[in-house]
Amino acid sequence: MQDFMSHILTEEGYRKFAYNDATGIRVTCRPIGNLSIGVGINLENGLDDAEIAWLTQHRAELIEDVLMKYSWYPGLSVSCQSVLIDIAYNAGLGGLLHYPRMISFLSQTPPDYASAAGECRTQDPKLDAQRYAGLRARMVA
Repeated sequence: MQDFMSHILTEEGYRKFAYNDATGIRVTCRPIGNLSIGVGINLENGLDDAEIAWLTQHRAELIEDVLMKYSWYPGLSVSCQSVLIDIAYNAGLGGLLHYPRMISFLSQTPPDYASAAGECRTQDPKLDAQRYAGLRARMVA
């Protein structure tokens, strides 16, 4: 978890206000209304540092709790686990599970990290170069 937390802020950026992840543009409902979540929490006001830290950690722990139930996950290297949490954090667990060949290589005894890293790709060349290249490098570290 520490490895994931040390990378996520530099990879995702740090924003206190709701934004469109694809464009980076702030999302707002003003002047018509307020962008809210949960029990009327007004996201138009943004989140403070403590809320961001807690929410990021909490969401990553929820993902890790689910991943720990897969037989192939617990024995992986810390850096590889961090990459898998990262993918699931961004694409959801279903997004991670859409990499069956990568998971197959990680399920081997011992895990074939190099081959798994080769499967850690996305079809968007820009996203692959900017984000997934770093994930591939971390997977084999």
